[in-house]
Amino acid sequence: GRVGQPGAAPLGGAEPFLQFDHREGLYGGIELRWLDRVVVRALRWDNRAEPQVDYASDANYSQETRFNSAGVRIEGDHGWTGIVQWLDGETTTGADSGEGLSSWPFRAEFALLSKRFGRSILSARYDRFAVDSIGADGYGQQDGHAWTAAYGFAPDAHWRFTLEWIRVVSSSFTRADLGGPPLLSESQVQLAVRYALGSTAY
Repeated sequence: GRVGQPGAAPLGGAEPFLQFDHREGLYGGIELRWLDRVVVRALRWDNRAEPQVDYASDANYSQETRFNSAGVRIEGDHGWTGIVQWLDGETTTGADSGEGLSSWPFRAEFALLSKRFGRSILSARYDRFAVDSIGADGYGQQDGHAWTAAYGFAPDAHWRFTLEWIRVVSSSFTRADLGGPPLLSESQVQLAVRYALGSTAY
């Protein structure tokens, strides 16, 4: 696929795997299962872009992105499910001046615990995330964490109702640079109602 229309600013129709330098990206993963009760997954991604390649002399540099990700899901007895996932990587690109490189190491992890009872399911999740800024004078740097609690109810095979609360506390250099508060706490409550045409709601 493509990102944006060909020739359109600012991406100029960049191709996610090939970037501007037309180098193929690679990724590979592995999955291990035990009785469908334990699932372990690991992934390595590398788009193999050349961060110094300037597209059409328009200061749109290829963005070299590499990351590793791993996760575990455990299905316990009596409707319990636990999931943990970790991600660590880096994006590197050229500078507008054509001198030097800027990079943004990033990492994220979360843990989720869920309990199903009857037609209901109750879940809690904790997320932590961070993006560092190297050679970009702090631009794009951010970090934070979030708590999520959700309750889902499926009265039959078609209807599903989900009530969710999330609270995010984050610090962002870019937000402060635009005149906003660098540290911000945000909360959201939402109700989702879904009708499925298939045979199951979950």
